[in-house]
Amino acid sequence: MNGSRNITTLLHANVTELSLEPGTDRLASVEVKTLSGRSVTVRARGFVLAAGGIENARLLLASRATQRAGLGNEHGLVGCCFMEHVHVNAGHLVSMNGSIARGFYTRTRYGDAFASGLITPSARGLAAQALPSCSIGVEASAYAVIGTPYLGWSPLVWTFPVKMYRRLRRREPGVAVRLRRAVEWPWIQYRLRQTGGVEQAARLRARALGTDEADSERLTSLYVRAEQIPDRMSRVSLSDRRDELGVPLSRLDWRVSDADCGRILRWLSLLDDTLRRSGVARVVMPGEGWESRIIGGPHHMGTTRMSSDPRHGVVDAHCRVHGVENLYVAGSSVFATSGHANPTMTIVAMALRLADRLREVL
Repeated sequence: MNGSRNITTLLHANVTELSLEPGTDRLASVEVKTLSGRSVTVRARGFVLAAGGIENARLLLASRATQRAGLGNEHGLVGCCFMEHVHVNAGHLVSMNGSIARGFYTRTRYGDAFASGLITPSARGLAAQALPSCSIGVEASAYAVIGTPYLGWSPLVWTFPVKMYRRLRRREPGVAVRLRRAVEWPWIQYRLRQTGGVEQAARLRARALGTDEADSERLTSLYVRAEQIPDRMSRVSLSDRRDELGVPLSRLDWRVSDADCGRILRWLSLLDDTLRRSGVARVVMPGEGWESRIIGGPHHMGTTRMSSDPRHGVVDAHCRVHGVENLYVAGSSVFATSGHANPTMTIVAMALRLADRLREVL
């Protein structure tokens, strides 16, 4: 890219407004500002919004100069149906005939990549059960659940330390790695204690159900990654607060419904039925309060979802925003559903498809 003569990259350039040509459905320009006070208007024949599942919706909603509700929002759908991959350690496996070999399910390096085995329903199973997809990993009985330390803390607490860490990472990467490990150590220990407590409770439940004590000591954990059903009330909207450039900040209302949790329990129950019939193992269902351990992927999807009908989506089959002739959206915000797998490869495939489309129309 650095050697391309037909690419101009603007750094530290923040889009603040998408502007239509007066009296038309064509996007004329985008307004760009920097934190130092510089500004520029960028004009083009075509525009692609590729700012992520939250920022794509925020920029469309905040562009209200010519359309009061924001661009592409004639039916109030911009920002709706925010989806995540629901991650949670839920339930345990207990062997019926000895220890369960975890080798297939352990994260292993293959050349430059890592891979691990997962339990997933077949296409026929998905259709038969009419349930959203999921995958179930097999982990050690107690382990450090993934997640970002201190994520719930106020930005007033962590913004300055993060800035200093990033500077250190550029200048002294080795020191930065050691520092990060030291800071994350108490977080990892907390997570281990948390899953350790869940493990002990599962052992007690397993024995209460008649599991042999020796088998209950060879417990393994189940880690679920589940698809969410789109929910219009789970959404990105605009806050009353504004950033340093005057653009309204986003407000995220991510909802995990009782139905989402019920579907996870249903898959665990079906897994239990299958394993019992084969005589391999049984599932110890999660105890009370397991829903409180739910976290997101984090994979932000669905806020500019695709549909051929503008009453049900923000972009059409070519990722073009309904009602705007030359504005397209790239990324997982156009997903109509989320599946359970990481979205990167689908994002890349759709970006290549969009590039082909842009070459045709421009």
